[in-house]
Amino acid sequence: MVRILPSEAFTTMFRECKPHITKLRKDFAAVGVPMPIADPVCISAQFYRKQNSGDWNGFTQALGDILEWHSSIKPDCLNCECPAVAHKGGHCPTGRAGGYKRPPGAKDNKVYKGLIQNDVLIRHWDGTRLHVDHKHPRIEVCLEILPPDDGDQLALVPDEPDEQEIDAPETSDSEA
Repeated sequence: MVRILPSEAFTTMFRECKPHITKLRKDFAAVGVPMPIADPVCISAQFYRKQNSGDWNGFTQALGDILEWHSSIKPDCLNCECPAVAHKGGHCPTGRAGGYKRPPGAKDNKVYKGLIQNDVLIRHWDGTRLHVDHKHPRIEVCLEILPPDDGDQLALVPDEPDEQEIDAPETSDSEA
């Protein structure tokens, strides 16, 4: 089995962002914003780097993954209702064969710890830029929650205008 590990740079960035994300979740929840955000969002990020290295796409992908931060959980056993953590190697301690079930109300087997439910909800990165600040590298992020779009990203694209015949401008004989 091949396992692709995150880069050292991503791991460092993620470790440094985790306490800020956790605090922001509490701040958002305190003003009534349900966490994680399940509506489309617009992100504007200013990346201040120690040196002029890395590309825009890598930074935005990393930030999207951090904003989506989640961890997988093992649901309880179907047979004995024991917590999955009691299972070693995926086997029920009672010795009964069986599968797992999701926790009540869960749509998937994830614990969401980030700000957004899925980075596919990021509709655009307006104003996102890369900068250099040797003394104080940081990321400044502005997150705007957009109205729900029923999952139809193409709904935002206007219809093509009807083709119209365009007459060439008339020229006088003296211009020809």
